[in-house]
Amino acid sequence: MKISEALKATLKFVIFGPNIKKNVFTLVAAFLTLAILGYLVFSQWDLLYSYPWSIQPVALGFAFLVYSVILLLNTLTWTKIMQTLGSKVDWLTHFRSTCLSALGKRLPGTFWYVLWRVQIYKDDTSGKLVAFASAIEMAITVIGAILVCCVYALPLISRLQYSFIGFIIVFLVSITVVHPRVMRWFLKKLKVETVEIKYSKLVQWTALYIVIWHLVGLLLFAIGRIFSEIPLSHLGYFIGSVALTGVLSRLLLFSPSVFGFGEVSLSLLLSSILPSALAVIIAVSNRLIIIVFEITWSLISLGLNRFDKSQPK
Repeated sequence: MKISEALKATLKFVIFGPNIKKNVFTLVAAFLTLAILGYLVFSQWDLLYSYPWSIQPVALGFAFLVYSVILLLNTLTWTKIMQTLGSKVDWLTHFRSTCLSALGKRLPGTFWYVLWRVQIYKDDTSGKLVAFASAIEMAITVIGAILVCCVYALPLISRLQYSFIGFIIVFLVSITVVHPRVMRWFLKKLKVETVEIKYSKLVQWTALYIVIWHLVGLLLFAIGRIFSEIPLSHLGYFIGSVALTGVLSRLLLFSPSVFGFGEVSLSLLLSSILPSALAVIIAVSNRLIIIVFEITWSLISLGLNRFDKSQPK
């Protein structure tokens, strides 16, 4: 088969594959993402040459350290949720689940990471329980992000009417999901043994995610500092931007793809305080660098799992 024919066959499969609407939606999202990011870069193309770049490799090491702390806190929160729901799985399995499911989030479609988690726990925990725990984690994540937005991003929200409406919708849905009475009802419907989840637990998990969102903002700031001497006074804006993007991205939870939403949102938000070309570079680099970190920790978690299995019990 000629190369041109192979390319045509591949493109035909992508567009007219098993899920046409989903694939077309993803392609459209990719096109719009590239168009917006391209415009932001080329509109200030001359600035790319004249901007006082200050590459700092040390900031990359600091970013990896911050990401590692985020990963550990994510694992801690996930472990607490699972233990509260009655899971007896060891911490190392929870850690492996957190590392690998982070990569699952990068695949087209929203729920791949949940399926990855279910697969990891298939021999020890009910898939329904894992899915329900993931829903609780999602809601707690959003509530934590909203509280962080109330501190750092209220001016942004007030300027964007549609973001405010989405903000309220996501908040109400998240509060409803984590209400103890609603959770008990879901557990009964899933035929999972009913567990009493106290408000104190919800507050504890939310507090952990408030810390995590601050660190996610610090991570983005550190990645930005790789390319430029961004003033420390902008840190609060970075934290508010990632939290607001995190909240609004949940509006696309059931869409076929959220490809590029985070990069476009962060680029537009950061372009209010930085040159738009630099904002795009930071937003795209943030995604790529985090993927490298995720792969690194996934390999480490698999190595730890293999080492643990090799030890005599």
